[in-house]
Amino acid sequence: MIDRNLNVPPIAFPDAMAPVRKPLSSNPRNHVPAHKPPGPRDRRRGKHLWAVIFGVVLLAIAAVVVGDWLLSSPGHAAGSAWLVRNSGDSIVQRGLVVYLLPEDVPAGDAGPVYRERIKYREQDQGEDQFVKQWKSKLAQLGTLPADGVVDSFSLCLLYPFTEKEPVVALDTFIRRRAISSTNTGADGKYRLAVPPGRYTLFAVADTSLNRILWARPITVLRWRTTEVDLWNNTAAWVWNN
Repeated sequence: MIDRNLNVPPIAFPDAMAPVRKPLSSNPRNHVPAHKPPGPRDRRRGKHLWAVIFGVVLLAIAAVVVGDWLLSSPGHAAGSAWLVRNSGDSIVQRGLVVYLLPEDVPAGDAGPVYRERIKYREQDQGEDQFVKQWKSKLAQLGTLPADGVVDSFSLCLLYPFTEKEPVVALDTFIRRRAISSTNTGADGKYRLAVPPGRYTLFAVADTSLNRILWARPITVLRWRTTEVDLWNNTAAWVWNN
């Protein structure tokens, strides 16, 4: 049996098992200062670190510059303009003004255009189907928010059929909102450079017998050329005077 009344003394460990603490050496060569002065290796390491930081900064600047260049790289709209007579002969359209307008324009630009067209059409033809339609469109503009937009394509189609009707508001709108414009050359060709996006291509030609209007939504892609030829079959309408 175990005698629980025995007083067992605690185990005493010998001093040999205690952690040994060596005294500091009196030799100055073995003394390590709290702040060691930088040596050649440390200096080289610091130079390499600054070189890496400088390289990263240059790469970041180059990425921003290249990104801006890529975003601003233009596409092109190009083509030829000509008209085909009833006899089958082709007439090159020299000096034809070709416009590119943004697909969407502020709704406030449409009000003056509709009001001008309604005024002169109503004086000449009375309240016909066109006047009724334009009045309905004008009423719809009043319900749009202050930052509302309308498509430029529908406004371009409001161009009058004859030279008798004034187009002051519409011409002002087209010239003010055009992103780019150019004249066809002696060969009837044109080329426009614009940022990538969606546009309305617009042009109008007057002859002794006809007025021909081109209004066409197009998409211009970066580094690509969108071909749009302007002739009888691509016109939005041809009006015989």
